[in-house]
Amino acid sequence: MVKPFIRSSEVFKGGWSILRSFMTARNKLHTIAAVLSVAVGSWAIVAMLSLANGIFLKTASLANRMGLDTIEIVAFNLSMGQRSSLTLEDTAAVATEIPNVRSVSPSLGQRMQLRFGGAVLEAFVEGFVDLGSKSGRSPSGWRIERGSYISQQDDDESNSVAVIGATVREHLFPPEIDPLDEHIAIGTAVFRVKGVMKKSTGIIAGASSSAPLAEFEDNYNNRVFVPFKTGADLLFGTEHPQGMAVVVTNPEQISETANEIRDLLLRRGVRGLLFRHPGEKLAEAERTRNQLWLGLGFIAGIALMAGGLSIMNIMLMSVKEQTREIGIRLTVGASQRDIFRKYLTEALVITLAGGLLGVMISMACYPIAKVIGLPVVLSPWHVVSAITCVAIVGLLCGVIPARRAAALEPAFALTRD
Repeated sequence: MVKPFIRSSEVFKGGWSILRSFMTARNKLHTIAAVLSVAVGSWAIVAMLSLANGIFLKTASLANRMGLDTIEIVAFNLSMGQRSSLTLEDTAAVATEIPNVRSVSPSLGQRMQLRFGGAVLEAFVEGFVDLGSKSGRSPSGWRIERGSYISQQDDDESNSVAVIGATVREHLFPPEIDPLDEHIAIGTAVFRVKGVMKKSTGIIAGASSSAPLAEFEDNYNNRVFVPFKTGADLLFGTEHPQGMAVVVTNPEQISETANEIRDLLLRRGVRGLLFRHPGEKLAEAERTRNQLWLGLGFIAGIALMAGGLSIMNIMLMSVKEQTREIGIRLTVGASQRDIFRKYLTEALVITLAGGLLGVMISMACYPIAKVIGLPVVLSPWHVVSAITCVAIVGLLCGVIPARRAAALEPAFALTRD
């Protein structure tokens, strides 16, 4: 007996029965294509949001570690053995002529061989002048774990002292030896270790499991910092800085200050410099995120549209096949609203089946993405967003079949086989 009123459980069973009935030899490929199209759309939404969010968080973390008040200036056109066009006079001019500048640290470095006892390691050695504004931090934001950092006094007095990275400490010193106040050879010069940097183990949560990011982190852990003048005299053979780190007084004006520094250095004849600061990094991350949203959003939109139209076609065929049943329901007391709600909800159930499949595929792909080095960050709201978009598509594509079913005249419907 056909019941006039429709319960929620009956609607969900109806959606599932429609899927099963259309999984016949004649309609099987059509139905699978419809559900998979919705699944691809759902997957694309989750992938788009998690990847874009991961890239943005990675960049924000780098900017925060660098310091929200710091501008990095690097000479990017140097070939092997070529001197930078920067001079110490240029760094002094930046410090004195730009109003928003609080301090300037010139930097100079290259890869060199380190030795302690019988242990040998190649690492990047960087000379700089302490910024004097971030207790326990390097110009790039790396923090001290033990000992103290290079001071302005160390640079003024050309002291032969060094701060070593975590990788250098692990490779040169046995666990039972405290590296503080020990002497290591850098090239042909000897330096006293006065500090050990805290190990960096991933830019964002879970990044340490990513091979490319782990390599990036290891490059920074495998560093040694020395006073700029000491490095220039004993290690590098030049006082021409390869770059500088500039700390500003007002971080809100950091972009304007970077432009002022660029103009000043151009007037002084300095070319071939790359400027990096948090505002620029975050703006670049925002552009990348928008591009990902546009690209993957387009894929998601096309897939959801194709799946939604296919599901609408399935529902229209279902209405045609169930015309007599609809007529009986209307005759024994079901309202047009009941019929409309039934077929609309059944379309929603079918669409959500594809959406949930896409979410499960996304979760299965998440560990793979981490292994290959993609900075994905999966959040519950990504899943909620995908399911919401799928539900909207299901409702929109279910309106036409539902209205057609509700508009049937009982007398006409009863005469159909």
